[in-house]
Amino acid sequence: MDRNIDEMVAMMLGARKQGEPIPVLSQHFPELTRDTAYAVQKAVIEAGLADDDIAGYKMGASSDEQQKSMGLNEPAAGVLLASGKRTGSPVIPISDFKLPFIETEIALVIGEVISEPPADVAGFRSLCRGFMPAVELADPAFPDGAAPGGVDILAANVIAKQYILGEEKPHTGTDINEIEVTLSFNGSEINRGRGNDALGDQWAAGFWLVRTMLKQGWRFEPGHIIMTGLLGNLALGQPGRYEADYGSAGCISFDIE
Repeated sequence: MDRNIDEMVAMMLGARKQGEPIPVLSQHFPELTRDTAYAVQKAVIEAGLADDDIAGYKMGASSDEQQKSMGLNEPAAGVLLASGKRTGSPVIPISDFKLPFIETEIALVIGEVISEPPADVAGFRSLCRGFMPAVELADPAFPDGAAPGGVDILAANVIAKQYILGEEKPHTGTDINEIEVTLSFNGSEINRGRGNDALGDQWAAGFWLVRTMLKQGWRFEPGHIIMTGLLGNLALGQPGRYEADYGSAGCISFDIE
Protein backbone atom coordinates (compact mmCIF):
# COMPACT_ATOMS: atom_id res chain seq x y z
CA MET A 1 0.00 0.00 0.00
CA ASP A 2 1.50 3.35 -1.00
CA ARG A 3 1.80 6.33 1.32
CA ASN A 4 -1.21 8.18 -0.09
CA ILE A 5 -3.45 5.16 0.41
CA ASP A 6 -2.19 4.85 3.99
CA GLU A 7 -3.08 8.51 4.57
CA MET A 8 -6.54 8.12 3.03
CA VAL A 9 -7.31 5.05 5.10
CA ALA A 10 -6.15 6.84 8.24
CA MET A 11 -8.45 9.76 7.42
CA MET A 12 -11.43 7.46 6.91
CA LEU A 13 -10.81 5.46 10.07
CA GLY A 14 -10.12 8.58 12.10
CA ALA A 15 -13.40 10.17 11.03
CA ARG A 16 -15.29 6.98 11.90
CA LYS A 17 -13.68 6.79 15.35
CA GLN A 18 -14.50 10.42 16.09
CA GLY A 19 -18.05 10.19 14.71
CA GLU A 20 -17.26 12.80 12.08
CA PRO A 21 -18.62 13.03 8.50
CA ILE A 22 -17.04 10.87 5.80
CA PRO A 23 -14.01 12.69 4.35
CA VAL A 24 -14.27 13.75 0.72
CA LEU A 25 -10.90 12.29 -0.21
CA SER A 26 -10.72 13.83 -3.67
CA GLN A 27 -10.55 17.29 -2.08
CA HIS A 28 -7.29 16.27 -0.42
CA PHE A 29 -6.05 13.89 -3.10
CA PRO A 30 -7.17 15.16 -6.53
CA GLU A 31 -5.34 12.27 -8.16
CA LEU A 32 -7.72 9.75 -6.54
CA THR A 33 -8.64 7.08 -9.10
CA ARG A 34 -11.19 4.29 -9.22
CA ASP A 35 -8.56 1.63 -8.44
CA THR A 36 -7.16 3.60 -5.51
CA ALA A 37 -10.66 4.23 -4.18
CA TYR A 38 -11.36 0.50 -4.18
CA ALA A 39 -8.05 -0.11 -2.40
CA VAL A 40 -9.06 2.39 0.29
CA GLN A 41 -12.49 0.79 0.59
CA LYS A 42 -10.96 -2.65 1.08
CA ALA A 43 -8.43 -1.52 3.66
CA VAL A 44 -11.08 0.33 5.68
CA ILE A 45 -13.44 -2.66 5.63
CA GLU A 46 -10.67 -5.08 6.60
CA ALA A 47 -9.69 -2.85 9.52
CA GLY A 48 -13.13 -3.47 11.05
CA LEU A 49 -13.44 -7.21 10.47
CA ALA A 50 -12.09 -8.09 13.90
CA ASP A 51 -15.51 -7.02 15.23
CA ASP A 52 -17.69 -7.74 12.21
CA ASP A 53 -18.25 -10.16 9.34
CA ILE A 54 -18.91 -9.86 5.64
CA ALA A 55 -22.53 -10.68 4.76
CA GLY A 56 -22.31 -9.94 1.05
CA TYR A 57 -21.84 -7.22 -1.53
CA LYS A 58 -23.85 -4.44 -3.12
CA MET A 59 -24.12 -2.56 -6.35
CA GLY A 60 -24.68 1.17 -6.60
CA ALA A 61 -25.23 3.41 -9.60
CA SER A 62 -26.86 0.62 -11.57
CA SER A 63 -28.38 3.00 -14.14
CA ASP A 64 -26.65 5.19 -16.74
CA GLU A 65 -28.27 8.25 -15.18
CA GLN A 66 -26.87 7.48 -11.74
CA GLN A 67 -23.41 6.79 -13.14
CA LYS A 68 -23.39 10.06 -15.06
CA SER A 69 -24.41 12.02 -11.98
CA MET A 70 -21.52 10.45 -10.04
CA GLY A 71 -18.92 10.89 -12.77
CA LEU A 72 -18.56 7.14 -13.29
CA ASN A 73 -18.60 5.07 -16.46
CA GLU A 74 -19.74 1.87 -14.74
CA PRO A 75 -21.64 0.85 -11.58
CA ALA A 76 -20.10 1.01 -8.11
CA ALA A 77 -19.50 -1.97 -5.82
CA GLY A 78 -19.34 -2.16 -2.05
CA VAL A 79 -19.32 -4.58 0.88
CA LEU A 80 -22.27 -5.43 3.13
CA LEU A 81 -21.40 -6.09 6.76
CA ALA A 82 -23.26 -8.39 9.10
CA SER A 83 -23.66 -5.55 11.60
CA GLY A 84 -25.86 -3.71 9.10
CA LYS A 85 -28.38 -6.54 8.67
CA ARG A 86 -31.94 -6.09 9.89
CA THR A 87 -34.75 -8.64 9.62
CA GLY A 88 -38.42 -8.91 10.47
CA SER A 89 -40.24 -5.58 10.79
CA PRO A 90 -37.54 -3.47 12.43
CA VAL A 91 -37.72 -0.01 13.90
CA ILE A 92 -34.90 2.06 12.44
CA PRO A 93 -33.68 5.00 14.57
CA ILE A 94 -33.28 8.00 12.31
CA SER A 95 -30.49 9.11 14.66
CA ASP A 96 -28.37 6.29 13.15
CA PHE A 97 -28.17 8.30 9.92
CA LYS A 98 -27.10 11.68 8.66
CA LEU A 99 -29.44 11.38 5.68
CA PRO A 100 -31.19 8.00 5.20
CA PHE A 101 -31.77 6.97 1.60
CA ILE A 102 -34.22 4.11 1.04
CA GLU A 103 -33.67 1.76 -1.90
CA THR A 104 -35.89 -1.16 -2.89
CA GLU A 105 -33.74 -3.96 -4.28
CA ILE A 106 -33.48 -7.70 -4.87
CA ALA A 107 -30.80 -9.76 -3.13
CA LEU A 108 -29.39 -12.84 -4.84
CA VAL A 109 -28.21 -15.57 -2.45
CA ILE A 110 -24.94 -17.36 -3.17
CA GLY A 111 -25.05 -21.15 -2.91
CA GLU A 112 -21.41 -22.11 -3.43
CA VAL A 113 -17.93 -20.74 -2.78
CA ILE A 114 -16.91 -18.39 -5.59
CA SER A 115 -13.19 -17.66 -5.68
CA GLU A 116 -12.76 -17.49 -9.46
CA PRO A 117 -14.84 -15.44 -11.91
CA PRO A 118 -17.70 -17.40 -13.50
CA ALA A 119 -17.30 -17.75 -17.25
CA ASP A 120 -20.61 -16.12 -18.09
CA VAL A 121 -23.97 -15.03 -16.71
CA ALA A 122 -25.39 -18.55 -16.91
CA GLY A 123 -22.42 -19.86 -14.94
CA PHE A 124 -23.00 -17.24 -12.27
CA ARG A 125 -26.70 -18.05 -12.06
CA SER A 126 -25.90 -21.71 -11.43
CA LEU A 127 -23.92 -20.65 -8.33
CA CYS A 128 -26.93 -18.92 -6.75
CA ARG A 129 -29.44 -20.79 -4.62
CA GLY A 130 -32.20 -18.19 -4.34
CA PHE A 131 -33.25 -14.58 -3.93
CA MET A 132 -35.04 -12.38 -1.42
CA PRO A 133 -36.67 -8.96 -1.28
CA ALA A 134 -34.32 -6.37 0.16
CA VAL A 135 -34.39 -2.76 1.28
CA GLU A 136 -31.17 -0.83 1.61
CA LEU A 137 -30.85 2.11 4.00
CA ALA A 138 -27.82 3.99 2.72
CA ASP A 139 -26.25 7.04 4.33
CA PRO A 140 -24.34 9.67 2.31
CA ALA A 141 -22.79 11.00 5.51
CA PHE A 142 -20.42 13.49 3.90
CA PRO A 143 -19.96 17.02 5.27
CA ASP A 144 -22.76 19.51 4.65
CA GLY A 145 -22.28 21.27 1.34
CA ALA A 146 -19.75 18.73 0.08
CA ALA A 147 -19.87 17.50 -3.51
CA PRO A 148 -18.33 14.00 -3.44
CA GLY A 149 -17.49 12.41 -6.76
CA GLY A 150 -17.88 8.81 -7.77
CA VAL A 151 -14.42 7.93 -6.49
CA ASP A 152 -15.27 9.38 -3.07
CA ILE A 153 -18.41 7.25 -2.96
CA LEU A 154 -16.40 4.15 -3.91
CA ALA A 155 -13.87 4.83 -1.15
CA ALA A 156 -16.77 5.29 1.28
CA ASN A 157 -18.01 1.76 0.50
CA VAL A 158 -20.81 3.10 -1.70
CA ILE A 159 -22.34 4.67 1.44
CA ALA A 160 -23.54 1.29 2.74
CA LYS A 161 -25.15 1.42 6.20
CA GLN A 162 -28.08 -0.90 6.96
CA TYR A 163 -30.27 -3.27 4.99
CA ILE A 164 -33.42 -5.27 5.62
CA LEU A 165 -33.90 -8.72 4.14
CA GLY A 166 -37.11 -10.59 3.45
CA GLU A 167 -37.69 -14.32 3.18
CA GLU A 168 -35.38 -16.31 0.91
CA LYS A 169 -37.06 -18.05 -2.02
CA PRO A 170 -35.68 -20.36 -4.73
CA HIS A 171 -35.10 -18.58 -8.01
CA THR A 172 -36.06 -21.55 -10.17
CA GLY A 173 -39.45 -21.05 -11.74
CA THR A 174 -39.44 -17.30 -11.07
CA ASP A 175 -38.40 -14.59 -13.52
CA ILE A 176 -36.96 -12.17 -11.01
CA ASN A 177 -36.58 -9.52 -13.72
CA GLU A 178 -40.38 -9.36 -13.86
CA ILE A 179 -40.87 -8.82 -10.13
CA GLU A 180 -42.50 -5.49 -9.36
CA VAL A 181 -42.15 -3.66 -6.07
CA THR A 182 -44.05 -0.73 -4.64
CA LEU A 183 -42.81 1.28 -1.67
CA SER A 184 -45.40 3.03 0.44
CA PHE A 185 -44.94 5.60 3.18
CA ASN A 186 -47.75 5.86 5.73
CA GLY A 187 -50.02 4.07 3.27
CA SER A 188 -49.24 6.18 0.18
CA GLU A 189 -47.12 4.87 -2.70
CA ILE A 190 -43.84 6.77 -3.11
CA ASN A 191 -41.89 4.49 -5.44
CA ARG A 192 -42.42 1.70 -7.94
CA GLY A 193 -39.70 -0.47 -9.47
CA ARG A 194 -39.11 -3.62 -11.43
CA GLY A 195 -36.43 -6.32 -11.28
CA ASN A 196 -34.92 -5.40 -14.62
CA ASP A 197 -34.21 -1.84 -13.42
CA ALA A 198 -30.83 -3.17 -12.23
CA LEU A 199 -28.58 -3.07 -15.32
CA GLY A 200 -31.52 -4.39 -17.34
CA ASP A 201 -31.09 -7.90 -15.89
CA GLN A 202 -30.66 -9.16 -12.34
CA TRP A 203 -28.31 -11.95 -13.37
CA ALA A 204 -26.11 -9.67 -15.46
CA ALA A 205 -25.93 -7.27 -12.51
CA GLY A 206 -24.89 -10.05 -10.15
CA PHE A 207 -22.35 -11.37 -12.64
CA TRP A 208 -20.78 -7.90 -12.95
CA LEU A 209 -20.65 -7.50 -9.17
CA VAL A 210 -19.01 -10.88 -8.58
CA ARG A 211 -16.32 -10.27 -11.17
CA THR A 212 -15.67 -6.75 -9.87
CA MET A 213 -15.31 -7.75 -6.23
CA LEU A 214 -13.19 -10.81 -7.00
CA LYS A 215 -10.76 -8.39 -8.69
CA GLN A 216 -10.59 -6.47 -5.41
CA GLY A 217 -9.50 -9.64 -3.58
CA TRP A 218 -12.83 -10.60 -2.00
CA ARG A 219 -14.49 -14.01 -2.23
CA PHE A 220 -18.05 -15.24 -2.00
CA GLU A 221 -19.29 -17.81 0.48
CA PRO A 222 -22.55 -19.80 0.64
CA GLY A 223 -25.19 -17.57 2.19
CA HIS A 224 -23.57 -14.33 1.08
CA ILE A 225 -26.02 -11.99 -0.59
CA ILE A 226 -25.64 -9.79 -3.63
CA MET A 227 -27.82 -6.69 -3.67
CA THR A 228 -28.04 -5.83 -7.34
CA GLY A 229 -29.05 -2.18 -7.26
CA LEU A 230 -31.93 0.25 -7.05
CA LEU A 231 -35.37 -0.64 -8.40
CA GLY A 232 -37.24 2.54 -9.26
CA ASN A 233 -36.07 5.70 -7.51
CA LEU A 234 -34.38 6.67 -4.27
CA ALA A 235 -36.63 7.76 -1.42
CA LEU A 236 -35.48 10.07 1.36
CA GLY A 237 -36.21 8.47 4.71
CA GLN A 238 -38.26 10.32 7.31
CA PRO A 239 -40.14 9.18 10.39
CA GLY A 240 -43.10 6.97 9.55
CA ARG A 241 -44.23 3.53 8.42
CA TYR A 242 -42.84 1.96 5.25
CA GLU A 243 -43.88 -1.10 3.31
CA ALA A 244 -42.06 -2.56 0.31
CA ASP A 245 -44.46 -4.93 -1.43
CA TYR A 246 -42.90 -7.42 -3.85
CA GLY A 247 -46.15 -9.24 -4.58
CA SER A 248 -45.81 -13.02 -4.42
CA ALA A 249 -42.09 -12.61 -3.60
CA GLY A 250 -42.91 -11.13 -0.21
CA CYS A 251 -43.14 -7.87 1.72
CA ILE A 252 -40.83 -5.89 3.97
CA SER A 253 -42.32 -3.52 6.55
CA PHE A 254 -40.33 -1.19 8.78
CA ASP A 255 -40.61 2.02 10.74
CA ILE A 256 -38.26 4.96 10.93
CA GLU A 257 -38.53 6.96 14.12
